[in-house]
Amino acid sequence: MVWKSRVEVTCRHVPERYGSWTVLHTRFRRWAADGTIGRILRAATGPRTPASPRDGGNGR
Repeated sequence: MVWKSRVEVTCRHVPERYGSWTVLHTRFRRWAADGTIGRILRAATGPRTPASPRDGGNGR
């Protein structure tokens, strides 16, 4: 997922070391459906903080 977003290519063009694109696509869809992708992104971005006037009130 990180490799794909960094180089902006389709799943069909991932390096062979990541396996077949069909397996990657299936895994990504499964993780998106069961909430795994959301949990990974929340963990990577850290905890949200309460909104304050200093940060524009957006809670980040």
